Amino acid sequence: MFIGRQDELKLLMTLKTKESSNLFCLMGRRRIGKSTLIQEFSKGFKNFFEIQGLGPDSHPSLQVQLDHFASVISLKFNSRKEHFEDWSEAFYALAKLTKQREWLILLDEISWMAQGDLHFALKLKEVWDVAFKKNERLFLVLCGSVSSWIEDNILNNASFEGRISGQLNLGPLDIVEINQFWKKRHCQYSAMEKIFLLAITGGVPKYLEEINYQLPVESNLHSLCFSKNGFLFNEYKKIFLDLFKRKGPILDKIIRLCLTQKLSMADLSRKLKKRQDGDISRYVHILELSGFLSKDYAFRPSGEAMRSAYLRVTDNYLRFYIKCIEPLSLRIEKAFLQITSLHQLPNFESILGYQLENLVHLLDFTNLTPPISPI
Repeated sequence: MFIGRQDELKLLMTLKTKESSNLFCLMGRRRIGKSTLIQEFSKGFKNFFEIQGLGPDSHPSLQVQLDHFASVISLKFNSRKEHFEDWSEAFYALAKLTKQREWLILLDEISWMAQGDLHFALKLKEVWDVAFKKNERLFLVLCGSVSSWIEDNILNNASFEGRISGQLNLGPLDIVEINQFWKKRHCQYSAMEKIFLLAITGGVPKYLEEINYQLPVESNLHSLCFSKNGFLFNEYKKIFLDLFKRKGPILDKIIRLCLTQKLSMADLSRKLKKRQDGDISRYVHILELSGFLSKDYAFRPSGEAMRSAYLRVTDNYLRFYIKCIEPLSLRIEKAFLQITSLHQLPNFESILGYQLENLVHLLDFTNLTPPISPI
């Protein structure tokens, strides 16, 4: 079920009307609906090719990624499976198959696809220049949850200068879109129950989709958060281990520090005993791009932002997991826990205010009627 994202679709459709090929970068938090957005966009195309890189949990080698690429091409085009030894071969093969007619191509989780090949981006750029872009009705989308990889290897890569048609960092659904979603799901929860759910899920579409709206809120919380097989019980590790790999432990540590104290960049550097202008700035930037962290600035009466900013965890799920789920993890794994009330959760009352504060960014102020201007 597709809900909202009308501004994002409008941006994509505007690019589609150009009489030239398009190379587009789509970034955003895990589970935020990037692939779903492009699948909805694909309804305006006569031909659509979609492939996702194999995740790190399966420890795929470069050759395994290439074989997977070859298998998907074979199935899509009903052709003999090729053997690719290099990404240049694979991309040239796909470009040859899509050189005519209207095509939308989605290379999803591209950072996973690129594992094991330091020159992946340069090979893609070469095939774009020589082959892909010659089809003026071709729209190529590079998509991934590791937004920093796309930024480093595509957007900030001088080789791609002048080639990117557009970019988008997809955020959570706003409150209007969430209400549309609830209406289509025939959600009968009270306003307070909805607030509790948003305090846990934020506007992340996948998390909202996992809720069974025919069951009480407490039943959903138990099955999703407080069961050893629960979707949200296991999600946190997937974010920091699967998504960020070797950087996962330090990024996890930053999130935890920012949850317990009000820290500036200088404070965080001192806590981690690292230079502020070194890796710390990079790690914070990665978390900002992923939608997990933000910098809150104080403003002078003149409206000028003060130089110092405090780091705030903006993702409701991360906060809820660390504060409410993780302390009970041992009991959950042993199946010794049954949630019958939200108020029995440890720390829930104390963090609820912070969670509601985070929900402010879901409000859409763009369509509010402006005040009457003074004469």
